Amino acid sequence: MSIAKSAPSATPVKLEPNTPSVGFNSFQYDGVDLSLYNLFGIDIQHAEETEKGRLREISEWISSDLQEKSIGNIMSEIRKVEMKLGATPYGEKKLNRIWNYLKVSQKIKDLDLQRKALER
Repeated sequence: MSIAKSAPSATPVKLEPNTPSVGFNSFQYDGVDLSLYNLFGIDIQHAEETEKGRLREISEWISSDLQEKSIGNIMSEIRKVEMKLGATPYGEKKLNRIWNYLKVSQKIKDLDLQRKALER
């Protein structure tokens, strides 16, 4: 009796080494560290383009305010945002909740800049 082989993946996943951070190399897929895919529970082989784009935006937004842009610091800042937002309601994805918070925060920042420009 032979053992059934699993079917090969339709699209092979190419992992690219990131610049080394403190003590280890991290890997990226579509410009996003694999640790972020794991944090949000996203399977890289079945990730939709919108999920990839939102992960990329969150990563860029969080890292824009950091002096040291290591994955550990990025994940720590994401956890801080999670704590600020509270528990994710049933049926809502953590990725979408944080991404919506990011968009609202950006809009508020833009409106504040417009208000300050009017005050001068």
